Amino acid sequence: MDKYVKLMVMIAVVALLFWGLGSIMGLFAPTSYFTIGWGGNNQVASYYGVYFETQFKTIAGHVVVRNSAIWPEAPMYTMSLMFALLTQLFVLPKRRPVFVTILIISMASTLTSTAILILVGLATYYLWRATNVFFTVVPVGTRADGIAGCICTRDVCF
Repeated sequence: MDKYVKLMVMIAVVALLFWGLGSIMGLFAPTSYFTIGWGGNNQVASYYGVYFETQFKTIAGHVVVRNSAIWPEAPMYTMSLMFALLTQLFVLPKRRPVFVTILIISMASTLTSTAILILVGLATYYLWRATNVFFTVVPVGTRADGIAGCICTRDVCF
């Protein structure tokens, strides 16, 4: 399990660097392009074969690349990161705050509703453990783009 977490952290660091400096800031261009047949024939930008721009999301009228690392979809990357994060937090005895931070930032950079719900769930768990106050997330509509929540104690919700 420890080797899996370390591998995912290494992949996350590389993906965050290429995603942040290449895809988001545009400091360097992709080194090659591939055509993949995942969901139709799509042209995918590659950075040295270790990071790929496979999916995009429109946020407030701006098209943003979703960090999917080496996976064909960001939710698949999120699932792998989630297993590593939960293993690091709840299975492995050694605490590694740097690993946890890298995995959390990587999950957020995928821009997936799954990552948002997992991270809010973890924040709720740790907030509840520390203070007996928790934050409940209530999805609004059929998409996770609309999320409402309330702060609750044992007796009352706001």
